[in-house]
Amino acid sequence: MAQNDPIDVLRGVMPSWLKPSASVDLLLILCGVRYSMRTEICERAAEPGIRKWARSLGLYANSDIDMFATFSRHPGVGRRLLHLDRSPRKHTRELGQMLGYPACCCRMAARVGESTIDEFANLVCGQRFIGRFRLIDPSGYGQGRSLISHVPCSSSCLDSLQIASHAARALSGRKGLISAFQR
Repeated sequence: MAQNDPIDVLRGVMPSWLKPSASVDLLLILCGVRYSMRTEICERAAEPGIRKWARSLGLYANSDIDMFATFSRHPGVGRRLLHLDRSPRKHTRELGQMLGYPACCCRMAARVGESTIDEFANLVCGQRFIGRFRLIDPSGYGQGRSLISHVPCSSSCLDSLQIASHAARALSGRKGLISAFQR
């Protein structure tokens, strides 16, 4: 994907306090595939600075004391995401749905369980993604070099392919994507 990866395209927009993986989530919001994201902040950033950056992109921001932040097109969604994520009850499926992940992938994540989702992600990343399904290979997510930000339920998930295809189209028209969100 080189030169059309989210991290490369969003380089001028991404603040230093966001991890490279956040570029994938941000791309999906900016191109209209998702309306919210949750990410870990990699260095201390003041709440007003986070909110100002988010508003410059037309987003609302919330953060917590554990250095997690949410960004959303809709006010209040971020607070609900942070509250749900802190909930002691099982919430993997609901959290995935709020983040705009495909229903089939949310069901699989819930079945696998939050405590073993990383092992499942490693298993999925080890699968062969053939033909057009190479677009849904999540193995580059941590480096900002993926077109999806969730673990697909399989290496041939059509709903994940739809998301990745939309992101790929946005990246191919990247000048318009970025200029539209630099206010």
